[in-house]
Amino acid sequence: MKLGSTFLLSSVANMVRILSGLVTTKVMAVQLGPSGVALLGQFSNFHGLLCVLSTCATSQGMTRLSAENPVGSKPFASAISTGLKIGLTSAAAIGLLTLLLASPLASLLLQSADYWPYITLAGATLVFHSASIVILTILNGQHDPATYTRISIAQGLVASAFSIGGALLAGLKGVFSGMALSIPFSLFIGILMVRHKDWFRASNFTSAYSPAVAKQFVNFGLMSVATAVSTPIALLFVRDMLINATSLETAGQWQAVWRISEIYLGILVTTIGLYLLPKLARATAKASYIAELKRTALLVVALCACVSAVLLLGSHWVVRLLYSPAFDPMQALFPLQLVGDFFKALALVLNTVLIVRVQVKQQMFGELFFAGLFVLTSMVLIKDTGTTGLQLAYAGSQFCWAGYLLVCVMRTLQEMPEKAEVSG
Repeated sequence: MKLGSTFLLSSVANMVRILSGLVTTKVMAVQLGPSGVALLGQFSNFHGLLCVLSTCATSQGMTRLSAENPVGSKPFASAISTGLKIGLTSAAAIGLLTLLLASPLASLLLQSADYWPYITLAGATLVFHSASIVILTILNGQHDPATYTRISIAQGLVASAFSIGGALLAGLKGVFSGMALSIPFSLFIGILMVRHKDWFRASNFTSAYSPAVAKQFVNFGLMSVATAVSTPIALLFVRDMLINATSLETAGQWQAVWRISEIYLGILVTTIGLYLLPKLARATAKASYIAELKRTALLVVALCACVSAVLLLGSHWVVRLLYSPAFDPMQALFPLQLVGDFFKALALVLNTVLIVRVQVKQQMFGELFFAGLFVLTSMVLIKDTGTTGLQLAYAGSQFCWAGYLLVCVMRTLQEMPEKAEVSG
């Protein structure tokens, strides 16, 4: 599928997600205020971290193996079944550990042990998330973006409905509950929409566990864990530092800006997952990689330019539309945030090459080192300049990460054959 078509489909899903996210954001801002938004950011990052760990980072490996092997073949069934078993086992283990540590985690992350039931609830629903990710992963590997898009839209609407309903009924605690309770419903939606697919057969999910396939998942899993875990953990640390150095309200202002970045960069992340990752997985030559990277890089520039123009020229109206007058101070945070977002977008594209080429050491080092650099520079700069220091640390670390990845990708491409041979 072409980049334009894939981007259009992913944009449709993201547009619905953005609109529902904007409504959700508005409700959260009005109902919770800056301090509540800051705590919600902490819980969201922690919940996202749990969700990543619950799949044992098998998604990238399952996408590649399900793309390489035809439906009905033994390798296809083995990949799907093994991935599902690993994911469910990991989800159960992480859920149990979360239950045991709910109280201290609530005190550490949310400033109060009173939130322990919501930490427990988040852990209890992880098995549903793990199963839901398997469905989306297969659709991605089978190059079925239309179904993927429909499921993403439906699941996004369900998650927003639960979050908004929770906020209106019970404030912050209601949002925490809604985020966790929406996951089983999302799984039901996924099953409902793929029940007639030719790959949705019991034999594909009940095949014997394969240690050989699990071993193939290890390299992809290590890279995926580094990608998905480094940012949430870094955000948990820097947000806590900002809260301690300034206030919950100031951290809420920064979280509000970060939330806008998450929304629009989600378009790029979805496009990379639906288009670039499968495309590069089938490419065998330098010319193929360069062509796809150029197309996606142009998309990055266009997306960041459009968003920057809107946010910089209409910052007052954006804040009033998405949040409330209490969030007016966040307008001053947009310029530096957009600089960091641009380099982060480029890094996401370049990082895909290392993932596809299974450059485990380089990819993991980059993810962990530059996330650590973000935390360490934030620790130094927040003390003197508060939020500005945090944003400088973000922009600087993303610039360094993008530069590092560019060097790694150039070296990787030098080792590839010149002639383009793209299968399929």
